[in-house]
Amino acid sequence: MHAGITCFGTINNLKALLSSKKQKFGDKSYRWLNTIDGNTPRMYGLPKIHKENIPLRPIVSFVGSTTYELSKYLSRILSPIVGKTEHYIRNTYDWVHKSRELRLSLDEELVSFDVTSLFTSIPTGLAVQVVKLRLDNDDTLMDRTTLTPNDIVELLEFCLNSTEFQFREHFYKQIHGTAMGSPVSVVIANMVMADLELKALDTFPQRPKSYYRYFDDTIVVLKRTRVDAFHDHLNQQNYHIKFTIERDKGSGIPFLDTFNIEKILLS
Repeated sequence: MHAGITCFGTINNLKALLSSKKQKFGDKSYRWLNTIDGNTPRMYGLPKIHKENIPLRPIVSFVGSTTYELSKYLSRILSPIVGKTEHYIRNTYDWVHKSRELRLSLDEELVSFDVTSLFTSIPTGLAVQVVKLRLDNDDTLMDRTTLTPNDIVELLEFCLNSTEFQFREHFYKQIHGTAMGSPVSVVIANMVMADLELKALDTFPQRPKSYYRYFDDTIVVLKRTRVDAFHDHLNQQNYHIKFTIERDKGSGIPFLDTFNIEKILLS
């Protein structure tokens, strides 16, 4: 895949899409989004220093790419409807505050479930479906944009399917999942995870005492005898989205820059 051809085709398609909705953008936004040039996104790896053997998390930098500004624009529209559940953790400070209220009985356990390769696991069809449902039920959308839910979904699909990237001297196209490194993908991933976790919690016979999530990492308090069953239940919610499990073996569980030791939480 040639970088110049890829960028040229994406630019032309973006121009046509934006032009079809020109009256719904302000002049300034339209000019800003109507990118006349763009780099092919580049892939690199970030080490997961808290994981065994320090694996790399693949990241594709969209900064300066053709869809970067549109992705940020959509992210600003969608961000206000993210984090509307009691299970959402905003940052480390929020988690530390909530963790002070956690107490474990002797028959309970602190467990962490982590999604494997979240961005590349989320089907774009599922992402669009979740976003459309949220937008249709968002009474404040008209305060943020003149775009309709259908307009936003059309622009979102364009961003999610513009997945060409470069690694070293070779060029590739991501063929499954949301675009790694695209600003709107972070928002989309959070929305999909919120939808998945609510369905999982509502359909599990014995709901966990506590369930908190930061992006693709969760920390859960539940009965020891139900840990494996809940893990299986999470993995049955979507064929593509799979969770690993980490149990406290006496040395603690890392979560959001903290190291939680189960015995401290025992009541």
